[in-house]
Amino acid sequence: MTIGTLVRSDPTDQPGLSRGQSVARLGIVVALLLLLGFAASWGVVAFVIALIVSIVLHELGHYLGARWGGMKVTEYFIGFGPRIWSTRRGETEYGLKALPLGAYVKVPGMSNLEEIPPEEEARTYRAQSYGRRVRMVFAGPAMNLLIALVLFIGFFAFHDERIISDPRWPAIDAPGEGSPAAVAGLQAGDRILRMNGVDVTNFDTFRTTVRDLPGKTVPLDIERSGEPLELQVTLADRNPGTGERGIGFLGVSPAVDVTYVKRNMPEAVQRSFTEFGTQVGGTVVGIGRIFSPAGLTKLWQTVTGQRPDDPTQRASSIVGIVREGGRAADTGWIYFVGLLGAVNLALGLFNLLPLLPLDGGHIVIATYERLRSRKGRVYRVDMAKVMPIFVVPLIILFTVVMGSFWLDITGR
Repeated sequence: MTIGTLVRSDPTDQPGLSRGQSVARLGIVVALLLLLGFAASWGVVAFVIALIVSIVLHELGHYLGARWGGMKVTEYFIGFGPRIWSTRRGETEYGLKALPLGAYVKVPGMSNLEEIPPEEEARTYRAQSYGRRVRMVFAGPAMNLLIALVLFIGFFAFHDERIISDPRWPAIDAPGEGSPAAVAGLQAGDRILRMNGVDVTNFDTFRTTVRDLPGKTVPLDIERSGEPLELQVTLADRNPGTGERGIGFLGVSPAVDVTYVKRNMPEAVQRSFTEFGTQVGGTVVGIGRIFSPAGLTKLWQTVTGQRPDDPTQRASSIVGIVREGGRAADTGWIYFVGLLGAVNLALGLFNLLPLLPLDGGHIVIATYERLRSRKGRVYRVDMAKVMPIFVVPLIILFTVVMGSFWLDITGR
C-alpha cells in the first residue's frame, strides 16, 4: 500500500530467472493457495485473491497518477520477495513475485536519500509540482474508495435489503440453530421474563445478565402462549458471531418486524452513496477509538488476558479480515461483495493516515514542503531528519497490528 521507496533499489541488481525457475516458484504459490483452500475454505481463497486484486488496483492508481504527472515508473510488481516472472515494457518492469501479499509501484526520487542520475532528475517524484505529487499519492487510496462505492452499488442493486423495525422484547425471534436457546427448547414468540431470578424484561438488563453467566446452567422463566414455563438453559462461554470469549451467550434476539427493500439501479446508487458516507464516518471514528489511550489500554489488557476479547471493539488483522471474508463467501456472493466493499473503504482510509510509509505520510511531507517553499525557492525535506519523528507513531501502529494479529490467531 506504499509507493516508491526511501532507498535506491535497482531492478538490474537481481538476476533474471530461467523459465524452469519461474514455473517452479509459480507452482509453489498455486500449491499454497490450494492448501489454504483445503485447510480453511475456498471462500477464504476467493477473498484472499479479491483482496490482492484490490491492492493491485490501489497500486494501479499510483501508477496512472505517476504517468499522468510525467514521472518515471521503473517497477510495477504483484507480490514481494523473490521474482517469479517479469517483463520490461519501455522503461517499466512488470512482474510477479513469490509472496502474493500485495503489490508495489516504484517511482524514483521519493526522497532526498535516493541518488538519481542528473539526466533523469526531471522525471522523479521530488522534481514535480505539489499538485502532481499529491495527485499521484492520493490516486492509490482513491482507487480503493472508488472500488468500495462500485461494490456498494452492486450490493444494493442485487440484494434486497433487510430492514428491521419495532423490536418487541421480551418476545423473541426464532433462536439460532444449535444455540443454547434452541437446545433449551425456546421458540419464536416466547416471552423471556426472568433469568437466574433476575427480571430481564428490560433488554439491557437481559444482555448484561447473560454476559455475566458464561458456561452456567440457570433457570429461565418464560411465557408461552400466555402460560408460564420454566426452562433450564446452559449458556455458552463464547459469542460465535463475534468470536468474543469469556462471556455468556444464549442465542436469542427480540422479535421484530422485518421488511425487504428491492431497489432499481438509480435507487441503489443513491443508497450506496448514503452507505459510503456512513461507513466513512464510522471508520474514521473507529480508527480514532482504536488508537486512543483507552483503545490502546484495552488492547493491552486483552492481549495479556486481563479482559475477554471483543473483536468488534478493536482492529482486525489480515487473519481476521480473511476469516470474515471466507464466512461471507460461504454465506453468499452478495455478502462477499458487500464485505469486500467495506474492506476497500477501510483500506483507502487507513492508507491516508499521516504516517510514513503510508500514503497519508507522503501527502503530509509534500504539503509541508509546499508551505516551506517561498519565492521560487523549492524546499525539500531531509528524510534522514524527518524519519525519527515517525518512529513513535509507527511503533504504536505496529503494536496495534501485531496485537490484533495475535488475538485473531489465538482466538483469545
